[in-house]
Amino acid sequence: MVSAIILAAGKGRRMGGKLPKQYLPLLGRPLLAYSLLAYEQSLVDRVVLVVDPLDRDRAEEILQRYQIRKVSSIVAGGRERCDSVFAGLQKVDGGQVLIHDGARALIRAEEINTALAVISRGDACAMGMPVKDTIKEVGEDQSVICTPDRSRLWQVQTPQCFLTEEIKEAYRKYLQEERSGATDDAAIYELMIGKKLYMIEGSYENLKVTTPEDLLMAEIILRRRGWSPSQI
Repeated sequence: MVSAIILAAGKGRRMGGKLPKQYLPLLGRPLLAYSLLAYEQSLVDRVVLVVDPLDRDRAEEILQRYQIRKVSSIVAGGRERCDSVFAGLQKVDGGQVLIHDGARALIRAEEINTALAVISRGDACAMGMPVKDTIKEVGEDQSVICTPDRSRLWQVQTPQCFLTEEIKEAYRKYLQEERSGATDDAAIYELMIGKKLYMIEGSYENLKVTTPEDLLMAEIILRRRGWSPSQI
């Protein structure tokens, strides 16, 4: 059984406005609908959707409107991202699990299936791309500490893919020990499980829609892919 957890419980404060970013219209469709449709078309067997309890009605409306059948559970998100992931993990057992940020609306079914091919071998993996810019590590006063070798740096995206029981154990330990600072699932896996994790190349188009500028870029990409504005 291959499961996916789609996280859509954030508030999206950097976007501004009252409506959470995952429900903002993008070419006439809620942002969240795009990633749900991609997973619906992929080889994933079931999807657990994690939302803010106050937005459950919005999420259910999207599932009905776009005929999303693979969502087996809608789960209430927690205070932090790690709490939301852990809540979603309680609804899956055995096999493999993909964890995806609902704000990455431009993920495609074929990219999801590429990740599935890696985790099906038992290798944990995360989708991403080599960085294009020079990266500087800076101190609190914004002075440069060092310049890492760009040829070894990747920007990490989602989905991130694991054997279900391993990532459940990683999150259980992480929360039990009251750890903090990890910003993605792979970091928690690396810290608490310690096994090798592989990067798989996705697409620079798989951006996380966080700001109004990201929303404009997402619209440009979708139009280039042939999506047209929808009134539904």
